Amino acid sequence: MSTSPIKTLSPAELAKLEHAFAADPSSEAYKPLAEAYLGMGRFMEAMVVCKKGVKAHPNAADPRLLLARVYLQQGKDKKALEEALGALQVQPADKQALRMVGMLQLKTGEAEPGKANLLKAWEADPNDAETLALLQQYKVEPPKPAAPPPAPVPVQAAPQPTAAPVQQAPAAGAPQAAPPVLAPVAQPTAAPPGRLSNPGVQAGRLSNPGVQARPIPTGTQPGVAAQPRPVPRRPVVVEEVDEDEDDEISPKRPAKAQGIHSMYVTLGLVVAIILGIGGFYGFSSWTRERNREFKKHIDVATEQLKHDSYDSYKKACEAADKALEVKPDSVIAHGYLAYAWAIRWGEHGGGDDARRKAEEHLKEAQEAARSGDEESSHLYAAEALVKTYGGKGKEALGEFEKRVKDLEAQGKASSLLNLTLGLALMNAGDLERARDSLDKAQQLAQTDPRIYASLGAVYRRLGQDNTAWTQYDNALRYEKDHPEALLGKSLLMMDQDSPSLEFYELAAKMLKKLLEVDPPPSPRQLATAQLARSLLISRVSAAMTDLKPEVQTKLSEATGVPVDKEKARAQMSKAEQDGFLLDKSNPELLLIKGRRLLAEGQTDAAVASIREAIKMDASRAQFHVELAKALMNKQGGEKEAAEALNTALKTMGESPKLVVMLGNALRRQGKLDEALAQYQRAVKEPKAKNPEARLAMGAIYRERSDFEKAQQQLEKAVEEFIGQADRSALALTELGRVYLSRGDMAKAEDAFQRAIQANGSHGPAYYFYATMLSKDRKQADKVRMLAQEYLKLEPKGEHAPELQRLASGG
Repeated sequence: MSTSPIKTLSPAELAKLEHAFAADPSSEAYKPLAEAYLGMGRFMEAMVVCKKGVKAHPNAADPRLLLARVYLQQGKDKKALEEALGALQVQPADKQALRMVGMLQLKTGEAEPGKANLLKAWEADPNDAETLALLQQYKVEPPKPAAPPPAPVPVQAAPQPTAAPVQQAPAAGAPQAAPPVLAPVAQPTAAPPGRLSNPGVQAGRLSNPGVQARPIPTGTQPGVAAQPRPVPRRPVVVEEVDEDEDDEISPKRPAKAQGIHSMYVTLGLVVAIILGIGGFYGFSSWTRERNREFKKHIDVATEQLKHDSYDSYKKACEAADKALEVKPDSVIAHGYLAYAWAIRWGEHGGGDDARRKAEEHLKEAQEAARSGDEESSHLYAAEALVKTYGGKGKEALGEFEKRVKDLEAQGKASSLLNLTLGLALMNAGDLERARDSLDKAQQLAQTDPRIYASLGAVYRRLGQDNTAWTQYDNALRYEKDHPEALLGKSLLMMDQDSPSLEFYELAAKMLKKLLEVDPPPSPRQLATAQLARSLLISRVSAAMTDLKPEVQTKLSEATGVPVDKEKARAQMSKAEQDGFLLDKSNPELLLIKGRRLLAEGQTDAAVASIREAIKMDASRAQFHVELAKALMNKQGGEKEAAEALNTALKTMGESPKLVVMLGNALRRQGKLDEALAQYQRAVKEPKAKNPEARLAMGAIYRERSDFEKAQQQLEKAVEEFIGQADRSALALTELGRVYLSRGDMAKAEDAFQRAIQANGSHGPAYYFYATMLSKDRKQADKVRMLAQEYLKLEPKGEHAPELQRLASGG
């Protein structure tokens, strides 16, 4: 993020830059031109040029960072952050991207990830002045260098061990030596050989075989031993025995017996201490080895879970099983297994055996967690997934959402838990909140392919195809040939009303890769790929009808779809049959079949197929949405769609997506008051985010000339559509029309400009902006530019005839 001043250019210099960019839009010429527009405050032009720079240089951070600066200078911090994060995705180690992301995260309240990214920028270049300034501004302390190790302490040479001198009997009247502090050793006088009362001690050494004592160093006082090392022990006394002494029994133990007793006690204590020390170190060594072995297997399981593939989940289970052999009651290992088996059951079609194992490990993990203090995010995620895939999604959602919030309040935000919450919300049809939760997960784990593939799925359902495409691409960037991303991207291409021939070719390549890759995807993923293949054959075969023979041949070679209709039909039927044979219990296959039938104009058959999917699993909101769409595709099917949606809402409970669809069905019937009631129902909660409902309400209020209410709802819709460029552009265009109707030209112009900035491919924004300015002759050049841009986007669009006239200066 450069803060250097931008040179003010003369008209001639600006024209030169514009010419260079027009001559080669894919070159680096975008950069100086965008910088120039930015310095002049011409944000719309800067944004358009930057977006073309992003398109021309998809793997470079610079154009995205420049676009982020455009948004930042307009006060659009959230949009700026999105672009900066995009730059960071393509160049994760770029210091400018790290710095800008960190600054914007801190500015928008994301303190922890913001600090982390600023520190990464500092680590990339500790002397960067801009990074240092931001660290100071946001009071982020860079890590201090490690303290130097302490200087070594000089060690005196230990005295050489010598034989202990024999202690002489003190002379009469001579002063006695002071008693030693520890373990005095009285040395023998003239005892003859063999008469030492402790035969285990000879010349200062233990003679017990296998237990060798240290030599006793000479003390500073005669007859006083140095303090023993390393373990204090009872003194070993070598007693002198008088040969002429009687062996009478007295209250005190005779000297000989006392010596023998002392010998055995001493030996026992020495052996016990040595064995104890050996046992302690042996136990510690065993514990360390056990922990190392456990960690080795858990690390393997962790790494395999990251790949998010059928094969990797199998390997994760194998590794976690080995970890359980080391620690049978580990919460972490049981949590990993419960999570992996839940996915193998619910997402990969593992059947009853996978479900049983998921539930068994879940129970074991829960019991182990109650008796210990371990926490496992995989355990919590597994609990939610098992309930969701078991048809108890509503129950799972309420409990799990509370748990995630409680953990975040304790500073324990988890990407895994936010990912799982997003999946549960998506299953319930709450797509806006699902997207928010998945966005949070992505912020916490920026290289997780499962998160990106899930974001692709939610944006696809939201109708944000461009964003969905980007998210699937991100998943494939971080995990080559990620199965869910390949499937999602293939189906996304076939969702289009009129896909290009290149789309068909790309989808065919992706599906071929899925069907032939080794190790293979799960049976469920293979089955889905077969149904997607049948849909592709249907779409390609229909497209060939209007193509020249040579183009038909080329497309057939690229996709593997025969030109002959009968052969294509036979190939399509086989792919569909193969898919159902692989996974009879997957309702998603019936949904794809329904889409194929709908595309072929077989609406009744499509409706029947989707209804069959709902019978198999009525808990998925998306199935009911697809049914409503299919019904509304029928002549007069809006009423039946509304009935189906009402039934779904009674079965599932509140689902924002279903409520909005019900409003749409009622609106199509002309029941605007009832439609408004449903849209209001979708946003009745004070914190509810449902921009689709607000957009629909705004449009109805505008049509009724209730401009104040229209403005209110559309402004909220714009706020809630943050991050959804296509929908933001639509809401801003509607808002511009409201301002226009109210006679507020300045606000209308601002709204249209913002719509174009949000999505430069949204044709209606250019149309309404151009027609508004066309009343002012001074704006003729700008009108011409807007009209030409519209005609590039929609040459046969609804407004093309009128804008052709404006583009020609008429």
